[in-house]
Amino acid sequence: MMKIRHTLRLITVMIGMFALIGTLAPASMRAQGTYDGNWSGTTEQSTPITFTIANNSIMSMELDFEFNYGGCIISGPTSQIYYQEGVPITGNEFVFEWNDGRAVVSGTFNDSTSASGTFFHSVNQGAGCTGQNEITWTATKEGAAQPEPQPQPEPAAPTEERCFEETGHCISGRIREFWEQNGGLLVFGLPIGPQQEETIEDQPIQVQWFERNRLELQPENERPYDVLLGRLGVNRLEQQGRSWFEFPKGQAQDGCLFFEESGHTICEPFLSVWQADGLELDGAPGKSQQENLVLFGLPVSEPQSETLSDGSEYTVQWFERARFELHPENEPPFNVLLGLLGSEVSNPPVAEEPTPEPVSTQYDGNWRGKTSQGRDVSFTVANQTITSMKYKFDVSDDCNIEISHESPRATPIPITDDGFLSTLDDDELSITITGTFNSDTLVSGTIQGTSSMSDCRGNVDATWEASRQ
Repeated sequence: MMKIRHTLRLITVMIGMFALIGTLAPASMRAQGTYDGNWSGTTEQSTPITFTIANNSIMSMELDFEFNYGGCIISGPTSQIYYQEGVPITGNEFVFEWNDGRAVVSGTFNDSTSASGTFFHSVNQGAGCTGQNEITWTATKEGAAQPEPQPQPEPAAPTEERCFEETGHCISGRIREFWEQNGGLLVFGLPIGPQQEETIEDQPIQVQWFERNRLELQPENERPYDVLLGRLGVNRLEQQGRSWFEFPKGQAQDGCLFFEESGHTICEPFLSVWQADGLELDGAPGKSQQENLVLFGLPVSEPQSETLSDGSEYTVQWFERARFELHPENEPPFNVLLGLLGSEVSNPPVAEEPTPEPVSTQYDGNWRGKTSQGRDVSFTVANQTITSMKYKFDVSDDCNIEISHESPRATPIPITDDGFLSTLDDDELSITITGTFNSDTLVSGTIQGTSSMSDCRGNVDATWEASRQ
C-alpha cells in the first residue's frame, strides 16, 4: 500500500482543523479546574495522544493515528491544535470537532488523574479513498501519584525435594515416592525436566519427564494407579513412522513368555530383567506378572537388530513403555539396559536445515539523490532488496506528489541484474520508477506516469540520480 500526500490537500486540511464548533467562554471567567495539567496516553493503535488543560479547558492537543481506507492511507498527527480560549470541559466530558464534522475527539474524565475517549475520522475523496474509522484512547495526568503495586504472595516452597546435580532437576511429593519405590535410577533414569502441566490424550495432566519414561499424576485414581507411566515405547515408534503391528510375530516356545494380546514372546536375557521389576501392587515379596505388565507393558516386537542414536548396532526388544537393549560388553545384570526413551520422545532429533545460499549485500545502505526536477529521492537497501523508498515529482507547475513505499505495508522491491522496477497503479495514479546501479556507489533511473487526481492532474517524465551515503 502506498501512502500518498498531496501538498495542496494538506494545506486545506490544516486550515480546516481550526474551524472549531461551539461558543467558548472567555478564559477570565473560568476558574482553575480539577483537571488542569499536562496529560499523555495512547490510542488503541499504540500511537500517542497528548493534551494540556488550563482553567478546566483543553488548550492544545496532539493525537497520532493511521487509517487505511483501501484506496489510500491517511495518517497523523492531527497537528498541534491550539485555541486561544480553549475547549471547555462540561461536567467531566468534552467534545470538539473540525473539518465539518469529519474529525471529532470526545473524552470523559474518570477521575482527576485518568481520562478516556474516542477519535472519529471520515474521508470522501473518491477513487476508493472513502469511509470512516473510530479508535479509542486513554490518558493520565502527568505527575499524578500512581497506586502502589500490591505485594504478591510468595509461591509455596517445594517440600521433600530430592535434587540431582547431573541434570539440575528435582523430584518431590508423590512422584518422588513412586520413583523411589519402583526401580528409581535403573528403571526411570534421572529427571530431565520439572513437574509441569501437559496435555495428554486431550487432558491437562501434571507430568514429569525422566530419561527412560514419563510419570503422569492421576490423583482421582486409588494408589498405586494415581501415578501412570507414558506408553513411550509405542510413542517412540510412532515418532519414527514405524507401526509395531507390522513387526514379525513370535510364537510360544520353551523358557519364554508368550502374549496372545500382542503376538510376541519374551525370552532370555530380556525375560529375567522384565520379571525382576514391576509396580508394587500387593505388598507381597517379589514381582508378579501383573506387576511386570503395569511397569513395562506388553512386548510389541521380537528381539531385533537396530542402530540407535549413538550410531551403534544393538539387539533390542520393544515394549509398550520401554525398550530393552542388549549390551554384551557389560557384566550381568548390566548387560540389559533400558533405552532412554524419555529423552528421545521429549527431544526427538531434528533434521538439519539446508544451509541457505548467501545473500548479496553489494548495494546495502542508505541512498539519496535528486530528480531532474530538483525533487528528493531516497531509499534503503538491505540484502539486495529495497526495504523503503520515498520520492517526489511535479505533474504541473503548482502541484507535486510524494510517494512513500515502506514495509510492512508495502512489498519490498527486489534488485535483479543490478536494477529494479516499481509500479503504482490505481484509479488516480499510474507511476513507474526504475533504477540501474552503475556502480557500488551510484544509481540512476526514471520516473514516468500520470496523475488523474481531481486537484492535481498531469504527467511526469523525469530522470534521477542517487549515491550511497
